[in-house]
Amino acid sequence: LDSFFLCITLFYIFVCNASAPVKRQVAHRCHVTMDTREITDGAHHIEKLLRENKYPDMISLLEDIDKWSVTVEQLQETDITKVLYRVLKTCPVIELKRQVKLLLSKWK
Repeated sequence: LDSFFLCITLFYIFVCNASAPVKRQVAHRCHVTMDTREITDGAHHIEKLLRENKYPDMISLLEDIDKWSVTVEQLQETDITKVLYRVLKTCPVIELKRQVKLLLSKWK
């Protein structure tokens, strides 16, 4: 149980702009059910990276989001899917679009 709370804490730190080594370590160690606020924070982070054209950072973030356990209700309550469709529409990076398509198809 302690490792579960540690994992959630570390993952929350990642969502709030933690460094790349921490988020990769957390993503490989656990599969976390996210709360709605954390999913919303992730959507805002994607939007920020898209505005700033930081595509490599977005690829890394999407790899971590792929490990999130998200419910249908959370998808309906948050803008994460709208943000991901915006990435598909505006992003010039093919690999990033492929990752977004895979994530959206996983959530269907």
